[in-house]
Amino acid sequence: VGVRPDARGTVRVLTLEAADAGSTINQRLAFRAGQWVDFIAPGVDRVGGYSICTAPHDFAETGRLTLAVKRSRHACANWVHSDAAFGSTVGLRVGGDFTYNDSDPRPVLLVAGGMGVTPLYSMRVHHLRTRPGIPLSLVHSVRSAADFGLWSLLEEGQDAHNDSEATHRVRFHESSRQGRLGRDQLREEVGFLLSSLPCQPQPHAARGASPDPVGVQTAK
Repeated sequence: VGVRPDARGTVRVLTLEAADAGSTINQRLAFRAGQWVDFIAPGVDRVGGYSICTAPHDFAETGRLTLAVKRSRHACANWVHSDAAFGSTVGLRVGGDFTYNDSDPRPVLLVAGGMGVTPLYSMRVHHLRTRPGIPLSLVHSVRSAADFGLWSLLEEGQDAHNDSEATHRVRFHESSRQGRLGRDQLREEVGFLLSSLPCQPQPHAARGASPDPVGVQTAK
């Protein structure tokens, strides 16, 4: 385990390295962008659950993955903030079916609240690496600036892809200052994505490829 606190102190970012890193590492700990892990800390009888921030290709290349854990009363979160240290050993189990869809050719709009941004961070990095020509926008909304737990990681990711700024961007929304994230802001992001396409989609094509009505109503 390698540990670094977020600049605002409410989040700890853990870098984990497989103890037996080698040719079989991908087979032993394979995951898709958006999945989470059961986190088993030494001496803690409760299991934590945290989304993986790392994109799969980065883990395949380095044998390391990153988790971001917000301070709370949960036993695992308390261990991360109070006892985790360089060299600590933890156990992981991968789970979850909320993952990036590699087969969908449409522009991607990712909307997250608070620490819900962690799986979307992995999706965004995966997207930029594997499908840089498809527009993507990530909107991250929190109550106050102190809750931007992954600000530093998102900014680093943005800096690393300056050549893609024309079609990819990250927007931060602070509800205590800007009001609740609503339809107007999301409409603006959709406009950005459409304007990034080489040609505008025909209305009938857009309708035919639209998300299911339940998802649209939920977003509204």
